[in-house]
Amino acid sequence: MMLRIGLRFHRTGMMATAAIAGLNGILQSLGFKAIVGNSEAARQQFGLQMQLLGRQVSYLVPLPVHPETLAGYVQWRVFGFFPLIFGFWALMAGSGVIRGDEERGLLELWLANRISRSRLTAARSGAFVIAVGGAIVVACVLTAFGANAAASPLPIDGLLANGAALLALTAACFGIALLIAQFADSRRVAAGVGAIVLLGLFLLNSFGRTLDELARVRGISPFFYYDRVNGLSPGGHVDWVSTLDLVVAALVLIVLAGFAFARRDLGSGLVRRRPVERPPVTEASRNPLLRLPVLAAIYEQRYPNATFVITGHLGFAKDNEGRWRKIVQSGPAVLEDDVEVQANACVDRASIGETRVGKGTRIDNLVQVGHGSRVGNNTLLCAQVGLAGSTEVGDNVILAGQVGVAGHCKIGDGVIATAQSGIPNDVAAGKVVSGYPAIDNKLWLRCVAVFNRLPELLKRVRGRE
Repeated sequence: MMLRIGLRFHRTGMMATAAIAGLNGILQSLGFKAIVGNSEAARQQFGLQMQLLGRQVSYLVPLPVHPETLAGYVQWRVFGFFPLIFGFWALMAGSGVIRGDEERGLLELWLANRISRSRLTAARSGAFVIAVGGAIVVACVLTAFGANAAASPLPIDGLLANGAALLALTAACFGIALLIAQFADSRRVAAGVGAIVLLGLFLLNSFGRTLDELARVRGISPFFYYDRVNGLSPGGHVDWVSTLDLVVAALVLIVLAGFAFARRDLGSGLVRRRPVERPPVTEASRNPLLRLPVLAAIYEQRYPNATFVITGHLGFAKDNEGRWRKIVQSGPAVLEDDVEVQANACVDRASIGETRVGKGTRIDNLVQVGHGSRVGNNTLLCAQVGLAGSTEVGDNVILAGQVGVAGHCKIGDGVIATAQSGIPNDVAAGKVVSGYPAIDNKLWLRCVAVFNRLPELLKRVRGRE
């Protein structure tokens, strides 16, 4: 089942990549006949020009070998650029296979249905490899079709060798991105870090083609092993050992990613970043324009407000006759530096003391921060979160959508509450909680799995009475 789901998730990437790669292959094959010329002298001149051009773009593709032939030209212009196309797909898929499922809420559902993390990693990785194999087959078939139309058939064994090496390289890039995603705390961060790492490995191999200083360490890059497979150019060498090395590297990276996934908590990376404490700024700016009342107020707070942000200033209490009476909340509502409050959120003023939102905090749409509450630094309150009065929320806390917190509760630093959790009591620092009443996330997942089996268990119990 998970394999079929994974294939459905990868079908868009497979079709897009196959179309781009196949179109490139068929156009290059058909275009070669139009630009190479008919005489042998014209072919040799064309080959010399491509050799010179190849040295100028060696930071992108390997140096051409016999580009005066269609096979050598396709090896250079088609299979030389394929790592860029398939590497980008591997980056997006590897950073989104687990992280994307987690952010969409699918991961909790699958784990609650007793699908192990190792099985999930294996199924999603296997589905990606199958999708890549299909895209490579389409690209190779279209490239071969264009070569046949140009009356210069390509060797089948060379196409198979190149396709196998490309599949192994893409799987290795996927494994790198998947492993990095387990250390990051979001898909966006994983994609950014993965792009930097893969780009660095790509450029290390590219510049190592011409720089002797980098040629010694090219073996670190998986793209180096792909360059060692040249199945189409006349006199080209196919290094099956390099392809096998890429296969082994891909398997090791995926296994390590699965191990890291099993060790980390949902909603966080394997290694959590410690909050950075910066010294407060106590000196006012000397800019005379900031002395104007409006600009001065903006400068002191330095936070952006979306439309319809409300600061509540009224409270209610029953009088002797049981009617609700308004009580003016005279305490301030303080939003520190770099706080963002989105549409229709409400930060109530305090009746006694103050309501304070710490610096760097993000408050999403339709959030209620009750009077007298204190929200720490760099905290995220997602849409429809409700904090009852006098709630204390620590630093670097994440309260997902529709989380409710009872009044006078204390939530420690680094706590993560998953969507629709109800928190009636204090939560210790670093905990990941779910459900109502909120309990440890791992225990909640087991409870959900048991809950789905309650009708069956009840039937068994009644059958034994």
